Amino acid sequence: AQVDVAGMVQDVFTASQPAASAKGIALVGDVSSDATHVRVDPTAFRQILTNLVENAVRYTREGSVTVRTRKADGGVWVDVRDTGIGIAAEHLPRIFERFYRVDAGRSRADGGTGLGLAIVRHLVDAHGGRIEATSIVGRGTTISVLLPS
Repeated sequence: AQVDVAGMVQDVFTASQPAASAKGIALVGDVSSDATHVRVDPTAFRQILTNLVENAVRYTREGSVTVRTRKADGGVWVDVRDTGIGIAAEHLPRIFERFYRVDAGRSRADGGTGLGLAIVRHLVDAHGGRIEATSIVGRGTTISVLLPS
């Protein structure tokens, strides 16, 4: 179905707001006027956004979590960017593996199971999309998902 990205982002932000507010983290939506809809299963898209935003809030001590869209040929990139702790470059190739944790002790303390990003990758793959991650330790992480429009 054609899913309104801004509406879905707002729904996910509403659910994530208590955790973000408790840490003083701003949730920012930046939906480009030329990248407002994706053609996906709505439940799957909600799960993708929820997992990405919840992870971003979990690993951000201060600052913000931003969901931004940008147009691509035949699709829309949805970027979830945080100002969190970041991920070292050597870990980036494995973060979408099931049960992989950059720091198992920290993840347990923060409530992570090591499944969220693997689920996101599976759902993105099922829609013929693409997922990428960039990060700088101490400055934050961006997970980018390309979905059909």
